[in-house]
Amino acid sequence: FFFRPIMSEGAPPSAEGPSGSAEPDAKGSVGSPEKLRERGNECFKAAKFDQAVVFYTSALETCGPDYADRHLLLCNRAAARNALSQFELALEDGQKAIEEAPTFVKGYHRSSIALQNLGSALQAIAVCVKGMQRCPAKGSGAEHVLRPQLQAAVAACGKDAAQRGQAVLRSHAAAKWSSKAGDSTADQAGTEPQAAEASAQGDGAADGDKVVDSLKRHNAPEPSPRQSPKRPKSHDTPELSVAGPYEACTCRHCGSLLHQPSALACGHCLCSPCLEAVQARHRQCPECGAALGARDYRGAVCTAVKELVGAVYDREAMAVRMYHDPRPAGLDERISSPDLTSWAVALLHCKRAQLGMQGEAPLGAAEVVQHSSKAKNVDPGLYQSYIIECDANLADKQYVRALQALVAGHICARPVQATKGPKGFEDRICDLLCDDCVPEDTLSACLDVFKSDFTTDSSGAGIFLPSAPPVAPLHMDRPTLLSKLECALCLNIFCDPVTTRCGHTFCRVCLSRALDHDNHCPFCRAQLPAYLSAEHKPNAVLQRLIESHCSEELQARKQQLRQEQDMENMDEFPIFVCSASLPGTAYPLHIFEPRYRLMIRRAWESTKKFGMCAPVGNTYNDIGCVLQMQDLEMLPDGRCMIQTVGTQRFRVLEKKSKDGYHVGKIEWFDDDAEKDAELNADGSTDELIAAVKSRLDPISPQHLRMANEQLGQMPTDPALLSFWLARLVGMEAPEILLRVLKLDTVRQRYELLARLFDVAYGRSTGRS
Repeated sequence: FFFRPIMSEGAPPSAEGPSGSAEPDAKGSVGSPEKLRERGNECFKAAKFDQAVVFYTSALETCGPDYADRHLLLCNRAAARNALSQFELALEDGQKAIEEAPTFVKGYHRSSIALQNLGSALQAIAVCVKGMQRCPAKGSGAEHVLRPQLQAAVAACGKDAAQRGQAVLRSHAAAKWSSKAGDSTADQAGTEPQAAEASAQGDGAADGDKVVDSLKRHNAPEPSPRQSPKRPKSHDTPELSVAGPYEACTCRHCGSLLHQPSALACGHCLCSPCLEAVQARHRQCPECGAALGARDYRGAVCTAVKELVGAVYDREAMAVRMYHDPRPAGLDERISSPDLTSWAVALLHCKRAQLGMQGEAPLGAAEVVQHSSKAKNVDPGLYQSYIIECDANLADKQYVRALQALVAGHICARPVQATKGPKGFEDRICDLLCDDCVPEDTLSACLDVFKSDFTTDSSGAGIFLPSAPPVAPLHMDRPTLLSKLECALCLNIFCDPVTTRCGHTFCRVCLSRALDHDNHCPFCRAQLPAYLSAEHKPNAVLQRLIESHCSEELQARKQQLRQEQDMENMDEFPIFVCSASLPGTAYPLHIFEPRYRLMIRRAWESTKKFGMCAPVGNTYNDIGCVLQMQDLEMLPDGRCMIQTVGTQRFRVLEKKSKDGYHVGKIEWFDDDAEKDAELNADGSTDELIAAVKSRLDPISPQHLRMANEQLGQMPTDPALLSFWLARLVGMEAPEILLRVLKLDTVRQRYELLARLFDVAYGRSTGRS
């Protein structure tokens, strides 16, 4: 029961009848009813609702009482008046339309919208139900038109009922806290003041925590404090969580411990049975809303999460397996086992009731309800208990009790995806109200359920709301947890764990390295993509557990990977043998050789850097330049287009190869500042730089613009500008680029440029 706007802004309901092409006339001049209706429709579509009302009114005045389409005019005018917030007049038109044509669904639709906006949501529900009963024909549109409005009216009633129910639960929690706090204070009478105060604070805090836990479940603030300053404030009360007692290991669809978990492409996990329900109904991840992809429909079980759940939550995992087993053995004995948590006991009670409903172990309706009541009294957040109680009452034709169970479930159950949308509480209420088997007098009693009072006393009058505190998060054995968070390839804790389509999980860097040599799963040899995309999401369950429980181990592993990467970067720096490159200039590259495609992909997924050197015979030059990758476009056939820019020069100390491409041990090669200062002892370097820059004057602005587009924007730094100018004049002369690349002072590079510019433009500088 979530509030929805009755009519979306800017998108009013469509008016009945064909649209005309005539220009509307606000005066509503006399004409045929059909013509006036067409003009009214034109105004309605243009959101000119007041003019539409004028035209529809003129058409009604023009046509006689025997006009066949009079109900269409009334419905159209009701729609326009609803859009103008004239709900009393819209209700009058809707009721007249129903009288004119009792089987026309839109009369009920317009009347229901008006009643809901007038604050009569119960009457709005009754009108929708009546319309669906009178218009049962398949082509009448009752399901398509009235069902959404029925859901909106039910949501409005449910919202009001939820607010009243939560108020009752808050009052109950406050009274319980007050009585326990008073008892705690009374027990300390006669002791020393300091001892009494310490005891009151200790016991009061413990009881206060229970109250806070109860209020968390009901998603409501606490009552204002009266007795103790230690009582939590209302704004400190967090919202109801869907995680339940199992934190990251909770299925966000059903709210229980993950069973046969399947990892989605978005990284989140669902129970395999829940995944089938999501595929059939919602078709999106319940946690992030991402649409399910082709991979998600395979439903491979994530072995890492399955083994972790079975090891950390062994007893609870056994209860979940029994719940999903069609014929669990020893169920009654297991329910009475003292070593089970309250959540597991509640789930097994639901299973016992479910078996009684299915005929596997026949139970009467009263016994089924008894088991479901035990389940919700132990864990009120378990939505299955309310659904089973509803189904048992429906089988026994106790429609009012069935509806009460659904209303109680809406208030108390954890708001997981299974409680919303198709087959959720709201959808089930609509199904019950539209059921042809419900007698008319019983239907009135069902509508009165929304006006019923709520109580936390199971023997009291009204709808019973279980008030037991929710199950607290269970303790995790850290050594057991650590043993299940270990990558099978590196034997370290998972770092950025990714799950393959076959269900196995590895560190991202470990799987990437494995796929570089073989595109098969290291475990099961299932075929995998040739490389691990950067868009492949990490396993959210494992990632959360690692970050929350093993943060120190994770940071140590990340530091180890950074050290390995730094050593690899300097000792095995990837080198692309192509041509000489210079710092400060752009280099667009087309990579098509398989060995270099592998090198580029690895660089893109790590540092986004690689070196480029010019070829020399059967080897390559010792001096090169680091290229920083700025953009990468992967083509379908494996080729790639990359945009790079030169950043820093290096010298190769040792040449090696790795997986078919060149790598090398390098050191940085920078300008010699002391040598540059000696050459500039007379201060003539600035004059030389200005003279070289003046050589650009004959170049037209159009050609300079083309140079900036090809080489990157001309830099202002003198050192980078020397490389940019050298690239400009040496694009067709690789030997010039090599000479500039090897010079280690700014002065020497500009002297070379001066000579080159002299040759290019025929000017003499007085130098040979």
